This record gives sequence, C-alpha cells and structure tokens, in this order.
Amino acid sequence: MVKPPITEDKNNYTENILFATMEIDPSEYSAYSTQNQNESTLFAVAGLLFLFRRQRSMRLLAVVTLVSLVLAIYLGVELSSILLMMVAIGMVWIAEILNTAIEALVNLVSPNFHPMAKVTKDVAAAATFISSMLASTVTLIIIISRLLEIIH
Repeated sequence: MVKPPITEDKNNYTENILFATMEIDPSEYSAYSTQNQNESTLFAVAGLLFLFRRQRSMRLLAVVTLVSLVLAIYLGVELSSILLMMVAIGMVWIAEILNTAIEALVNLVSPNFHPMAKVTKDVAAAATFISSMLASTVTLIIIISRLLEIIH
C-alpha cells in the first residue's frame, strides 16, 4: 500500500496530514476523467439507470417514495412536513446508492470471500437499514398524525 506524501518533519506533521491529500491528482489514477458537465450528468444518469435495472430495492424505494409523497399531498400535510419526509427519504436513496457502489467496489477488489469484504458490505448495508428505519418513522409519524387530525 502506498502511503500519502507525509514528511517526517515533526514541526509540520499535523499540517502535512491535513494538506497532503490535496496534493494528489485523481486524474493520474483514473482510466477516464472528465471535466465536461454534460458528460458528468450522463454518467450520473447511467448510474441511476443501472440501479433501476439491477437493484430491486431501488425500484421498491421509488414506489414507496412516490406513494408516500402522493399520500402526504392528498392528505394535505403541511409543506414543512413534506420537506422533512423528502429529506428523510432522500437519505435512504443516498445510503442505498452508496451501498450499491461499495458492494460493486468490494466485488471488484475481493472477488473471493474475505471476512473484511463481508464486514464492509454488512456495514454499508447497515447504513441503508438505519436510514430506512429513520425515514419510515418520520413518514409514519407525519402521515398518522395528519390522519388523526382529519378524523378528529
């Protein structure tokens, strides 16, 4: 493993740790890099298309997101509560996307079983699980409290 360019100078040790990463040029380690915003957007859309085609959980998440937001709007939930739901649900989207990226990377660098590969995948999945529980709780509290307002 290559260590970052940190000098042994004890006077600048903290400074070296903080700023050594900024000296690394990612384009030197990438097979392809673009500065073109249109290409970057297309790559992002390609990633989303991959997720929807290959990850059943993303398709389910899309349905749950749509149903939750339509139900909230139909019930007349306040805009601030809908925004809170969107942030919570957005965290699940982000966690699921990062989980899928981490799994793909682990599969690439560790095609055979390795205990640390399992730990990496399990911990990434835990982030998705925690964000899902949080979003579900927020959404259910908002929807149920609005239903109770309507009933009474």
